[in-house]
Parts: sequence; structure tokens; C-alpha cells
Amino acid sequence: MKNKLGPAMSGSAGFSLLAAVTALSLATTNMVQSSSQNKRAIDVAKNNGLREQMSIGSLADLSIIRSLLNESKTAAADYEPAVYPDNYFAAKWDLTSNNKFSLAGVIPKGPAVKLRSLPSGELEAAAVASVLNGSASLATKMSAEQRLEIVKYNNDTVHPYYVSSVDVKATRSNPNAVGGDLVTYGRIPLRAPTPKSLELQVKPASGGTFSSDLGSDSSPLPGGDYVFRIVAGGVVHHGEIEIGGKKFIVGLNDQGRIIHSATNIKSKAELGQTEKMSLGATAEARADVKIEGCGLEISRSASGGSAASSVTISAKVYGVDGQEAKALAVTKEFKIGSVASADSEFDKGSCPGVCPMAEDDIIYKGDRSGFADYLSRVKGGSNASLDAFEPKKTNHLHILGAGGSMCGDYSRVAQFYTTKLGKDPGALFVSDPGFFWDNEPEAMKLKMLVAYSAPDCRRQEVGVRSGCGCFAAETLITMADGSERVASTIRAGDWLWNPKLKKGQAVKRVIAGPEALNLIRVEAGDLSVLVTTEHPFLTRDGLKSAKSIVAGDILIDGSELRVVSSAGPQVRAQGEAPPEVWNFELQGGADADEHYVVANGIMTGDLFLQIQLQQSKNP
Repeated sequence: MKNKLGPAMSGSAGFSLLAAVTALSLATTNMVQSSSQNKRAIDVAKNNGLREQMSIGSLADLSIIRSLLNESKTAAADYEPAVYPDNYFAAKWDLTSNNKFSLAGVIPKGPAVKLRSLPSGELEAAAVASVLNGSASLATKMSAEQRLEIVKYNNDTVHPYYVSSVDVKATRSNPNAVGGDLVTYGRIPLRAPTPKSLELQVKPASGGTFSSDLGSDSSPLPGGDYVFRIVAGGVVHHGEIEIGGKKFIVGLNDQGRIIHSATNIKSKAELGQTEKMSLGATAEARADVKIEGCGLEISRSASGGSAASSVTISAKVYGVDGQEAKALAVTKEFKIGSVASADSEFDKGSCPGVCPMAEDDIIYKGDRSGFADYLSRVKGGSNASLDAFEPKKTNHLHILGAGGSMCGDYSRVAQFYTTKLGKDPGALFVSDPGFFWDNEPEAMKLKMLVAYSAPDCRRQEVGVRSGCGCFAAETLITMADGSERVASTIRAGDWLWNPKLKKGQAVKRVIAGPEALNLIRVEAGDLSVLVTTEHPFLTRDGLKSAKSIVAGDILIDGSELRVVSSAGPQVRAQGEAPPEVWNFELQGGADADEHYVVANGIMTGDLFLQIQLQQSKNP
């Protein structure tokens, strides 16, 4: 019997075949899709790796620029940065390569540095082999380029010229990476640059060139006016020059701004100059002091000879962080000839250490018992260690143009008590203070003035102050223009009104000093003036001293007459300090009419007439 396939069997086989083919097609499609997804995942992972490498590279770049901008040891064994700003104080740095370092792949430009490096990722085997076998250098394989730019300068809060850190923008690119350039920011701390050198130089103020020659004992520089300067290397904030105790700041203006060119590690420039200094001969004119009338007179005396004198000069420089470069500081002796000149100005210096006692403390303090004790100490004779400083006399010495100090020698005052009265001053004050004070005015007439005149500060006995014709310090003096000024402010060269000649006359000299005797008040109508006992007034009976004026006297006041209503002493309280009195001598000759001034509205004579009046009484 022969079996045949029926129609139903034939349809099932065809369906099965079709299903198998479809399944195979779907499987193939799934495999292709899975392969594509795997490739994308691999690419993403590879790109993420590249970006991570770029990020690590950026951090490495920031570390590199930190080392470039800070000091490192050079081949010459000193320390300098490999890259530095051309002007440290500029608002925006222009970076420069330091030729002491080999900087392959480092390209400074403006405030940025370009770094050449190996590309992120792997080098091909052939490239690695060429470097290893020496046929190519590693630098030739540095195809990647990074840019590091300073975008902010952070100044120190205490020292604003010190850039303590910079903010840097690091940009890395890789053509194989997806996502564009990678930008990273970092703050780089910076050490302060240090000054590198200091040179102190001098030249005559009149001209010439600066030199480091400061003279020597065998070859001193000639006396005269000199200017000093500092030439410094490296980055410097400012310099300081000290000459004989006087300091000069160089390199800064009055607002504290940098005005020099020592602005980078390679620079060497002048920081600045001192003002003109008079040294040697021009500083050796000494004032010899003496008493003339009731004031001081000074005359010129030149001390020293041809031997060299020394002036100590020191120089320092400071960095931007305010620290002194102590290793660079210099202190030298400026050797200069001391050839005295009669035309030079007086030395205006001081005489420290002289006159150790204070006049106000020993005489006018408290119940003044200290004055009596002080006199007991000086009764043995003149003793420089017990001289009493007199500030008002010293001030007058300075007004006359001289330097130094004025002091009082009270040894003769003490000897008045011990010799004439036979009493120790201290013991007399305790046993009979009234008797002590009754004799004090007479004793004080023996006080000796001594002067310590700069520059040598030798002790000079000036003399005993004689009676004077002077005004109280607050007296109003009429000026040539009709205005009034208090007597204590008048100086030589001022113009006063002469009511006798009805014109202005210049003041020739000014004198001042304390007055031990009571002052005399002379009143005429509603006007009054307070003067010393010997002050001269022109009356109908001729020239009279204030102590000789009485009520009813007729004062000649220019073209007017004034009747004196009262005249008498103004008694000071016991222990009250003597007042400061002032007088002037006008420019003029022997004609008495050329020597009158107006004081508190009353015509009175000047110092010249007072001296003439005294001489007429004691020919």
C-alpha cells in the first residue's frame, strides 16, 4: 500500500520552515543591536577615561605653574623662579622665561603660560620605540598644548604690594575627547620675591656722577653738600638711608606708591635719593654765645682742622612683604674733611646728655624746697653734671640760628647763701623759709648762664644776665602795615611801625629771657603796658627807665602827649616762675628817633635805646 502526504501535512511543514527563518532573522538583528550598544559603551568609557586623564593632567599643570612661579635652585646655586613677571607691580603681569633654567615646552606670553605635553591616551608602539632607540626625542612627541592663564592677583591684606597668590585658569584640549576643552581653576600660593643686591652711592649735590667711594682717613672727601642714593637689584618695595641719625625713605612717594624700577628679579635700578646733606666743613661752624644787654649774642667760631671726620651712614632695603633684607644691609663711615668755613651756617644739631637737671623741676615745683636742697648740692662750685636745662633760653638760641642747649649754673647763687649769709641753703630753708625767700632775688642775680653749642657741645660760660628793658611776652606790637602781633612772635626781618618817624623799620635782632625782678606796669589813660624795670620811655623830661616813671609824667607818643596815670611793680606770688620777656632792636644808626616802637598803643624805645640809657647812667 503506498502512503501519500496529504494537504494538511504539507501546510504544517511550510509554516515550521517559515518560523525558523524568522527566528534566525530576529536573532541576527538582536546580535547586531547588542554589538552596537557595546561599541557605544566602550566609546563612552574611553571618552570618560580621556576626560579623567585630562582632569588629572590639569591638576598636574597647576602644580607645574606653581613650581615655575616660585623660587627654585638654579645651576648657579642661587634661588629664582623659572618664570617671572617683567614688572611685579603691574596690574597685569607679562610673564618672562628665566634663562637660568632649561624650559623645553614652556612658552610664557602675557599673563599666561603654554605647556606642551604628551597627548592624553596611549602612544603608538612605533612612537614609543623611536623615543627608546634614540631616533626621536620625547619633546617631538609632545603634540598636546595646555594654556594656564593668571586671571586674578590676590594681594596681601597687610602688605598690599605683595601678591600672595594668583588664581589660574587651566585649559586642556584633546581632539579625541568628546565634550570640548576641559577648564579647571586653581589658586596658586606665591612666596614673596626677595631683594637681590644693595649698593650705597654718593655724589656732590652740585653735580657729577654717583660713586661708591665714601672716602677714607687718608683720603677724605672734601667738605660740602652731598646727595646719597641706593641702587638695588631684584624686586624691592623701598629703601632706607640713615645719615647721622636722620632717616630718608627712598623709592616711595608721599602717598606710599612705588616710584622706582627695581620691579623684577633681573632688574637693577636706583630706588631714590636723599635730600641735600651738608657735611664736613659746612657742618662745623659753631656759635660762640655771650650776653649782650638782656639778650644773647652769637658769633661764629670754626672748630676742627684738616683731619677727617666720620659720619655713620646705613642703608637697608625691604621686600614687598615688609621684611628687611638683612643680609644686604650696609653700615659705613663717610669720611670727610673738616675744613672750617667762616661762611658756613651754624650747626643746628642738639647736644644730648648735657644739662641733666630740669630748671622747672628743681626751682618751681611744689613748695620749692627742692630748690634749696639743689643749692646745697652745688655750693661747692661749678659742676657741669648739675647744670639746669633752661628751655626758654635754649629756644632763643635756636631762634638766633644756632644749635645746642642753654643751661643755668647756680653755684654762685648757692655761695651767696653760704658766704654772705653764712648759711647752708637747705638748712636755712628749713629753719627760716621767709629769710631764705627774702634773699632769693639778690642771690639769683648771680646765676651764671652756660651754653653747650653744637657741634662739639663744649661748655661755655656765657655770663650773668644783667638788667634788661623788655616787654612781657603777650604785649601787642604794632607792625609796619598797622596790624598787631604779640611780642613773642616777632622775629628778625619783621617790619615794625616807628611812630616817631612815621614809617616802618626792619627788626635787626630779637632777644628774650626770663625776668627775675617784678615787672612794671605803666598806665596812661585807657592804655597800659607791662615791661621790665630798665625799659626806656621818652618823656617831656627826656629818656626814663620804667622804674623811674611816676604818675603825672608826660609821655611823648609821636606827635601826641600822654599823661601817666599810674606806674608801679606787678608783684609775683612767692614761688611763681619768672615771666619770659622780649625786646627788639630796629635797623638804624645812632639817631635815637630811629629806635621807637608801639607797644599796646604806647610809644616806647627799643633795645638800642635801653642800652644807651644804661650807659648814660654808668659811664
